Amino acid sequence: MQKILLYSFLILSTLVACDNEVDLNADYEDTTVVYGLLNANEDTQFVKVNRAFLEDGVSAIELAKQSDRFFYDSLDVRIVQGGGNNPNVIDLLPIAKKKDPGVFANDRNIVFYTTDSIIPNLNHRLEVTQPDGKITRATTSVLTPTQIVRPEVDRNNPPQLRLISLHRILPSGLEFLDYEFIIRFTPVIAEVQLNVYLLYDEVSGSNRIPKRVRIPVGGIRNTELQNDDQILILPGDFFYNSIADQLEGDNSVKEINPNRNLLIEVIAVDPLFSQYTSVYGPLDGLAQVRPEYTNVENGIGLFASRSTRRGFSALAQISYQQLLNGPITGGLNFR
Repeated sequence: MQKILLYSFLILSTLVACDNEVDLNADYEDTTVVYGLLNANEDTQFVKVNRAFLEDGVSAIELAKQSDRFFYDSLDVRIVQGGGNNPNVIDLLPIAKKKDPGVFANDRNIVFYTTDSIIPNLNHRLEVTQPDGKITRATTSVLTPTQIVRPEVDRNNPPQLRLISLHRILPSGLEFLDYEFIIRFTPVIAEVQLNVYLLYDEVSGSNRIPKRVRIPVGGIRNTELQNDDQILILPGDFFYNSIADQLEGDNSVKEINPNRNLLIEVIAVDPLFSQYTSVYGPLDGLAQVRPEYTNVENGIGLFASRSTRRGFSALAQISYQQLLNGPITGGLNFR
């Protein structure tokens, strides 16, 4: 009788949207599945621990409706910081988190978490122990935040972003400029994603609601894992058109601070995560067979690290006026 595998692998967070299912064909009854991304910039760390299993003659769709199949009744989950004779041990606690409806049952969704500090540039070993003594392990080194060289967001008054030319006017109007962000790579950073957020308050009477619009600048890989400064370009016209596309039809009053209206965010991942997304991302070309990749011992999945660096800046004066009154975003009620 054909055996059907049900694989439960629920992603907590990813750098990019992709299909992260793994095709498991080995003939075994219980496989521990681990997924965790440590981030020293966040105050809470989450690790997902599930199980994959085989069952004779039962539809995978039917098995997916039974949430008790995905979770262990009892687990000891901990993170060991550093090594030597006196490492720091962090015990992770289970917590129920809401899960969106889908193919898999959503009446139960358990993850493990800690609010203890995660130390950059230090190895962290995950250990998952079952009541029968089986131990699943994985190790990663935690990333430090990526340095943003331009603009210097660590300054009290960082340089402003100029997206409109001060001197040249084209027949079609003002000339848009490209802004060059400079991101500093280190050998432990494999990939970064850069986002810029326009910050504003939606105002209605005495009510103010902080809101933001995301402008994705792009990503870049450090394929050679070297110390290097890389440039990511934000085209001026793309900035304004992205805002207009997302706020089309929004007639609310939007108040904007002329001196602090941009949030710059750089998300970096280590080589483990970059390799994982390369293997389990969308298939390209004619290749239809995925190689298997995992850094989990006595199980499958991924235990890796990412970092998030954020800093504030603002639009230069003429670029700011273009947001308020220009032909692309002037009708969106910014003030």
